[in-house]
Amino acid sequence: MLSPLLLVAALVAVVRAILMPGPIGAFPVAMRTHELTDGSRNDPYAPHNGTHLRRILVSVFLPLDPVQYGDAEIQQLPYMPPLTAAEYSRLAQIISPFFEAVFEKLAIEYRRLETIDRGREHATKKKSYPVVLFSPGLGGSRLMYSAGARDLASQGYVVITIDHPYDASIVEFPDGSFVRGVNFSTTAQIAAATKVRVQDVLFLVNQLYDSEVLGRLTEGFPGLVNVKKMAMYGHSLGGATAAEALRRDSRLLGGMNWDGEMQGEAASQGLVQPFVQVGTPDHRHQNNSNWPAFYKKLRGPKLELEVKNTTHISFTDLPLLLSTMEVPDEAQPSLKHFLGTVSGRRLRRTLTGILKASLEFVFERNGEDVGRLAEDYCGLTVV
Repeated sequence: MLSPLLLVAALVAVVRAILMPGPIGAFPVAMRTHELTDGSRNDPYAPHNGTHLRRILVSVFLPLDPVQYGDAEIQQLPYMPPLTAAEYSRLAQIISPFFEAVFEKLAIEYRRLETIDRGREHATKKKSYPVVLFSPGLGGSRLMYSAGARDLASQGYVVITIDHPYDASIVEFPDGSFVRGVNFSTTAQIAAATKVRVQDVLFLVNQLYDSEVLGRLTEGFPGLVNVKKMAMYGHSLGGATAAEALRRDSRLLGGMNWDGEMQGEAASQGLVQPFVQVGTPDHRHQNNSNWPAFYKKLRGPKLELEVKNTTHISFTDLPLLLSTMEVPDEAQPSLKHFLGTVSGRRLRRTLTGILKASLEFVFERNGEDVGRLAEDYCGLTVV
């Protein structure tokens, strides 16, 4: 039983918490965090006096059958662990002082796998779920996209977001250890970082094809994971990572890029798998973008979309976070400049809708929803 002092502290914490809006789909979502170590390579960014094997950190978002497990217990978790939250609150204050300590207060809800009634697992045939991988922008944490990943999982997909250590500004491991990012500023450094990211992705794909590892990653999950249906999307450099990973591994059946410039051989050679480019208004004409040349080299089904009133940072969870908060007038100009004027909740439904329609085409060759995207979502333009 909690002491009166601890009870008061817990109540204060609840009152102070900012809670991300719940998932928009029908499937309740559980989440697990796992560290994976690649025994085949050393980390190229490890300090010279601290050589170690390359390891990555992933969040696994697991959809639960809404009929069988809609009553699974809800747990409220910190949006980020403490050091990461402090780091991203500091970075967010570059956008606006309004974000002071915001990530330390931010919480997100998931279903608790441990409370699932195992007796119901055999009542009906287990559902099978496709897999979707995600890579964040350069310097970004996978955690800045957790609400979006949870929304996609709530549509009936197992979603796995990836942290690339020494690339993200900070990666905080479950044992309390952490690594800070190195500075990537030159074209050559970013190209090299893309190669490391792609190696991370291919390692993860191999791990998912190992039934023992997959079992550990999804322990307690009452559904089936269909690794034969796997796709990938990413934001910024994560989008380029997705494209290059598709080029390298045909087990990835399709992909999507959110507002990133292409890198690696995919930029010059294109892809054979279905691929979707989603960008800010007029992205293809900005800053000598390589989007037009890349699009011509795509040899499979392809689509390019623009989302009205967005900026590059709009593709993170930040616009959705803002929808939960009262923004003072003095903070509005800066926030609109960095995040755009699009509604965070509307944008989340739009991006999730684009993903769902595209994945239905990739996995089932059902193009009906893709053909209606511009009609179904306000502010979306087919280029």
